[in-house]
Amino acid sequence: MLNQNQVPVTLIPFVPSAPEEWPATIPPLVAAALDRPGTALVIFGSDLRVLYGVGSLESLLALQPGDFVPGAELLSLLDRSATIDGPSKARMAVTLRNAVNRAEHDNTSADLSATHGSRTIALETRSIGHDCWMCTFEDITQQRADELRLLGLGLQDPLTGLGNRLHFERCLAVALNGKSASPPAVFALDLDRFKAVNDALGHAAGDDLLRLIGQRLQSLVREPDVIARMGGDEFAILMTTVPLASELATHAGQIIDLLQRTCLVRGQVVNVGASMGIAIAPRDGDVPARLLQSADLALYQAKAAGGGSFLFFEPAMEERAVARRNLELDFRKALPLGQLEVHYKPRVDIATRSLLGFQSLVRWRHPTRGLMEWAEFEALSNQIGLTVQIGDWTLRTACRDAVPWPDGICVSVITYPAQFENDHLVTTVKHLLALPSLAARKLEIAITEEILLMNEKAVLARLQELRDIGVRIAMDGFGTGYASLSQLASFPFDRVNINRSLIADGSGNSRHRAIVRAITSLGSSLGISTMAEGIETPAELDRIHSDGCATLQGYIPTKGVPASELAGLTASLMAAAVPGTP
Repeated sequence: MLNQNQVPVTLIPFVPSAPEEWPATIPPLVAAALDRPGTALVIFGSDLRVLYGVGSLESLLALQPGDFVPGAELLSLLDRSATIDGPSKARMAVTLRNAVNRAEHDNTSADLSATHGSRTIALETRSIGHDCWMCTFEDITQQRADELRLLGLGLQDPLTGLGNRLHFERCLAVALNGKSASPPAVFALDLDRFKAVNDALGHAAGDDLLRLIGQRLQSLVREPDVIARMGGDEFAILMTTVPLASELATHAGQIIDLLQRTCLVRGQVVNVGASMGIAIAPRDGDVPARLLQSADLALYQAKAAGGGSFLFFEPAMEERAVARRNLELDFRKALPLGQLEVHYKPRVDIATRSLLGFQSLVRWRHPTRGLMEWAEFEALSNQIGLTVQIGDWTLRTACRDAVPWPDGICVSVITYPAQFENDHLVTTVKHLLALPSLAARKLEIAITEEILLMNEKAVLARLQELRDIGVRIAMDGFGTGYASLSQLASFPFDRVNINRSLIADGSGNSRHRAIVRAITSLGSSLGISTMAEGIETPAELDRIHSDGCATLQGYIPTKGVPASELAGLTASLMAAAVPGTP
């Protein structure tokens, strides 16, 4: 029922029941509504002759004035068009004929784009009943350009402007389909020390460095070779212009050399370097995923060998990768299954032979490989993100084991860079010192030199907080190349552990001895004790003592032992001390 404000509306079909009943022209209001720039609408019969038309078809198809009139043959209009190219005209004719050959009331539609030069025109046909069809033409040149632009953005790395992984994989697929001059080769590239730069200078500086690396790589890549940023500090290069492996090696060497050169980032001098893996189709893979995997395996081996180099893929690398994957699966279960152990290596005074304490050492008792030292799985622990968890477990275990030790015997626990990324370590130590009989003086935290490459201000603040509660602080493995003598004065370390590389029999040259003397002399001036790591022979012991080192740790007096053997070892070491000494 209608209220007083409503009036009845009669809906009149746009197309009457039969063509002979149509008006002579389309009503002006309807024509105005349908008339849009760059579009045209045509109604035609089964003979493909124009019945009605609205819009700028003459302009769209570049026809002569007066061509677009009722009765004109639609196929003839298309044939005379200067806009549509020959193949597109043929496709359009097929589309129109298919439309009229369908059932009378079948309202299916077909879309077709025809391109000539820089213009794209879309054609759509639709049945409107009683042997009549409607056809629309639309200039979609700008629309297609926008679509291509968006597609390009979807294939571009927003940080460097290089291609992204999707773009690289598409280009690689084309190259593998035989459309390149030479067998495609993939270079998988990873920066060697990017994380240290990112941590020290911040993410903004890290982004600037990645842009600079991208520019340097572009300077070495030739058309039609492709370079892409695959994510993080990983890049990939698709080489299709270098036919020989020897030439690939030369080019790879040039890339490694270029990326090892000093970079200036936000006023800071930065050196990173890179590692690279190379895979060649089809021997190393004939599909994108396989070839990329081979290049990545070679890259992993290059980084494992120390970085700053490149390696070609070899089948044995895949076998090693499988073995590493199995080892990773085993390692993830090691802590929950109780396979990790803490062993202890004694530290003694060289002159008096008195026991000063023990250094904790984490070991993995693998079910088939036997007892493994930390160095054998340290890299794996870092790569899968378990170092903090294992470091916490080692610290807690060592503190618990040290509770019953005699006064004056302390435990030293090595920590790692990942443990200094926040305040978690300090909080954990404070909690552990609440244990009965565990005085702060019985705990020593040893830091590695790499930690000094981190945010030095934050690291030193955390070390000072530990020292303020009575915990001793030691620099472990000093002399491997990261820390300098001047950094010993940046924090009041209680002790510096001199790396074995400076004191081993095979390395006892005059330069190394001079370095050891400098360390011990500076330590003495600063009130810092010095300890020699890994003393294994009497000759090493005599030499290090004469060079001013007061403490040793190593196979003399004994190797590391599990906690279950500590009581007996402690008793024997204390009995061996020079009488009258602590």
